[in-house]
Amino acid sequence: SIEEGIGEADHLKTAKICGDDTACILYTSGTTGVPKGLKVTRRAMNNLTLWYVKTTGFTSEDIYGMHCSYVFDMHVQALYSPVVSGGGLYVLPEDIRLDLKKCNDYFNEHNCTHTYLTSQVGKLFAESGMKTTIKRICFGGMKLGMLNAPDSVGPFESYGPSENLAISTSIFANKRIDPSSIGRFVDNVKGYVLDKERRRI
Repeated sequence: SIEEGIGEADHLKTAKICGDDTACILYTSGTTGVPKGLKVTRRAMNNLTLWYVKTTGFTSEDIYGMHCSYVFDMHVQALYSPVVSGGGLYVLPEDIRLDLKKCNDYFNEHNCTHTYLTSQVGKLFAESGMKTTIKRICFGGMKLGMLNAPDSVGPFESYGPSENLAISTSIFANKRIDPSSIGRFVDNVKGYVLDKERRRI
C-alpha cells in the first residue's frame, strides 16, 4: 500500500540500469531521407543535459521556459536541465507558441531565464527588443546566419541531428567570427571530415 514506507514497498524496488539502456525513442522528421525511430540511451541524455547545465551555467535559480514539444529531441535539455540542477520548468501553452509577444509575456510572468527556440523563431524573438527575463536562448533546427541580438538574451547557436540527440556543436552566437560558424563539438562528441567516398581525410 502507499502508506508503507517507500523503502519497504516491494513494488518500488530500485531498477538496475546502465548508460546504454534505451531511455526513449525519438522519431525523426525525415528531412534527410526516410523518417525513422531512434533509440536514445540514458548516457546520451545525461551527456546533453550535463553539458547544457555546465556550458550555460543553469542553476537552481533558473527556470526553463519549454517552448518545444515533448516529442522533439530538444525536450531533453528542457526537461532534465532543471532536474539535475534543482531549477524550475514551465511548459508554454500550445495556443501561444506562435505569438512572440504572448510567449514573452509568459516568460516574464513566470520569470523564465532559459529557453530553446527554432532558429527562425528564435532570431525574431532575440532581435525584437522586447524586455524579457530570458537570459539564455538556445537556437537550433537550421543555420542561424546573421544575428543582431543583445548579449543580455545570451544567444546560443546549436547544431546537430536527432541521431546524435540534437546537439553536436555549439557556439555563443555573438562570439562567432563568421555567421557561418556552427561552433565546436560539445562534450563527448567527435566529428570526422570525409571525402566523397566517405573515407576519413
